Amino acid sequence: MLFNCLLSKVLLAWFFLNSDVGLGFVKGFSEMFEKLLGFANEGTNFVFGSMNDQGLAFFFLKVLCPIVFISALIGILQHIRVLPVIIRAIGFPALQSQRHGQTGIL
Repeated sequence: MLFNCLLSKVLLAWFFLNSDVGLGFVKGFSEMFEKLLGFANEGTNFVFGSMNDQGLAFFFLKVLCPIVFISALIGILQHIRVLPVIIRAIGFPALQSQRHGQTGIL
């Protein structure tokens, strides 16, 4: 059972890193987060204006503000009950593979 789980993870990693479809999925996911960080950057520029151009408070403007933006987005997704559905969809196969692994040990 452990070998099957390890093999499935290796095959999944190979699929995402070596196939055109897998690389397209990873690129699309990456571009989505780049857009989100771009939105956070635009919001920071809107609120703090020229402070960003002068290089003042780099850590605050480039690191903490995007973290607050992403945290607020996650909070909104949690409130409208979208995030639990996504978590269940992603976590269900992992839960099943763990159950199969535990059954194999017994």
